[in-house]
Amino acid sequence: MRNFAKSLLTMTCVLVLSCTYADRRGTGNDGPEIIVKFSDRHAMAGIVVRAIDDAVVAETLSRDVATLSAELGVPFVYSRLTSGREIIVELQVEQTLRIIADRCRESVQIDEVHVDDEKKVVVINIDSDPGGDLSRFLARTVNDDRLPTTGTMRGDGRVEVAPDFDSIARILADELSSRPDVDYAQINYRVRHYDEG
Repeated sequence: MRNFAKSLLTMTCVLVLSCTYADRRGTGNDGPEIIVKFSDRHAMAGIVVRAIDDAVVAETLSRDVATLSAELGVPFVYSRLTSGREIIVELQVEQTLRIIADRCRESVQIDEVHVDDEKKVVVINIDSDPGGDLSRFLARTVNDDRLPTTGTMRGDGRVEVAPDFDSIARILADELSSRPDVDYAQINYRVRHYDEG
């Protein structure tokens, strides 16, 4: 009987994790996720509680998260709820790449910019010497502490600029945690689909 109960518990956990994560699978977006718990003293916590049972309220939650994303200047969207009355927000890879590409297009030192969606990088051609340190050049070009990047020089002289999503997620979690309407925000390292290595 004990083995049956253990097997049943294991199967339940696998099913819960697979169902929880299933909403995001297949979206084509592999951005990091952040778990956010809103303070019970603020209206957003009530919206989260009502969204558990009401799809219309869940749409409101999506709009509120989009407003918060715009306010913070980092592209993320509402992904799903947890059983702990938390929401999971997901950083948007493609939109982040587009923002970085737009910032690169504004630089007079860059004469070519395109997004490589497959590699999830922005490829740039620097017209003149970037002034020594490539990472400093990219930081000045993107000009946003919330969107750190890394650059890799290719053999053809172009540079692949990649969003540093680990750093972006940490920065966003810290910013969200510091808000008075948020009890905590943390990077979602644990809730993954059972068949993801």
